[in-house]
Parts: sequence; C-alpha cells; structure tokens
Amino acid sequence: GTDLRNDHPIAIPYLGGSGLAPVPQGGVFPNGVRLVNGQIECVTCHNVHDPAIKPFLRTDNSRSALCLTCHVK
Repeated sequence: GTDLRNDHPIAIPYLGGSGLAPVPQGGVFPNGVRLVNGQIECVTCHNVHDPAIKPFLRTDNSRSALCLTCHVK
C-alpha cells in the first residue's frame, strides 16, 4: 500500500507531557480520537468505517481541531 510514514509517525507510544495533552483515561479522548494499547496508530485519527468526515477522520479538523487533540499549543 501507500507508505504514509512521512505524514505522521505511527506505532509509537503516546506518553503525553511537554506540548502534548495528558494520556486520556481508557485511551480515548472526548472527541473520539483513541490510542491503541497506548500507541498512536492510523486508527487513532482515522475511522475507515465512517466516511462522513473526509478523509475518514474521527473528528472534524477545522482550525486543526483534530491535531490539537494531542498537540497542545
């Protein structure tokens, strides 16, 4: 398939901390963004079973809302 590793790292532990939101209880953020066994994976941000938010995003990314789930500015 398509190599997307240059777009965002995957299969890395999400520990929260400096510049990042805290790890959510149960691994799921309030907007539906989720960790997989404590890691960032494709399904953290994408839901391939729901094409309502292009491109298969778990939440709207207007004004970088999806990115700001984890990246605290």
